[in-house]
Amino acid sequence: QRARGGQRDRESRGGARGRFSSESLGFVKLVRVRMKVASLGSTRCVRGAGVVCARPAAVAARQARSVSFAVEAKKGDSVIKRQRQTEKRRLRNRARKSECKTLSKKVLVTVDELMESGGKDLATVDAQMADAYSAIDKAVSKKILHANTGARRKARLAKARRDLAVAAGEYTPDE
Repeated sequence: QRARGGQRDRESRGGARGRFSSESLGFVKLVRVRMKVASLGSTRCVRGAGVVCARPAAVAARQARSVSFAVEAKKGDSVIKRQRQTEKRRLRNRARKSECKTLSKKVLVTVDELMESGGKDLATVDAQMADAYSAIDKAVSKKILHANTGARRKARLAKARRDLAVAAGEYTPDE
């Protein structure tokens, strides 16, 4: 045993415990280890999940201790369902956010056009603002937008409308 430089000792220790089983795939040796750990670095590991280490066979014999592990775990049905739900919600939230941005932009474009042309038609701006306010309020109520973000966006629209009213001569600000 001593004559082989301890390699036989390492093999016998691994085999005696029954923790290591190795398969040879080309030059890569896969070492499967069943570990009961809570986490490996930043990757969460399910208790008892298979942990796989892939490295060349020649290097595997020399570097038995310094091993980098990647977690290989079968996803449960609840995890897959949660992922489906999350994806649906993400797309729904993205659509609602996009709607808020689109309606806000429509108001701002209309205000700019009326400022350039010197128009006094505030009714169209008011109708568009009502739609934008409604969309923003819905997004805030469903926690898609933070309350302060919703308030800031509504204030930006109100300021644009107020500037238009001042330019049209329908409103004089108190200074």
